[in-house]
Amino acid sequence: MDAELRIRRITRLTIITGFALAIIFIISAAISAYILRENSIKDRSEQLSNLALTLSEHAAQTMFSANTALQSLVDGVSGASIQSEKAYRDFASKKDRFLSLQEKTNSNSIIDVATYIDKDGKVINFSRSYPPPTINLAERDYFQYLSTHNTSETFYSNPVHNKGNEKWVFYLAKH
Repeated sequence: MDAELRIRRITRLTIITGFALAIIFIISAAISAYILRENSIKDRSEQLSNLALTLSEHAAQTMFSANTALQSLVDGVSGASIQSEKAYRDFASKKDRFLSLQEKTNSNSIIDVATYIDKDGKVINFSRSYPPPTINLAERDYFQYLSTHNTSETFYSNPVHNKGNEKWVFYLAKH
């Protein structure tokens, strides 16, 4: 009887030890999984942060470059001392203006198209072809905004389908 009792105690102790070790193993596995998850989240968060910074800097450089090209067009119109809508149309519709617009877009790969527009939204000249096709941009947000606001600030449009090539684009526009 004494031997049988000892065997039961040893068996019970072995089972309890086995359960204790299993619980320790499960807890260790859960803690390891949690730490691994947290490290993965931290690593991905750092990667996303770096990517966001890179994209932000690229967007800022893109906007600066496009805005510089736009400002040079505005400066060209200002330098011509245009006093009337007719003088503007005469200035903007010339072949040399087309060549200038084409040079702006060819020298800066981020610029898809450069355009001169009249007070009614009609394209007077643009960088894709000369003479330009009949296109009216009066419904565009940049045209509507600049038609009602006398500002020297650049207007950044909502993304739209380009009427010339149907690609998604956004526009920078100025008076």
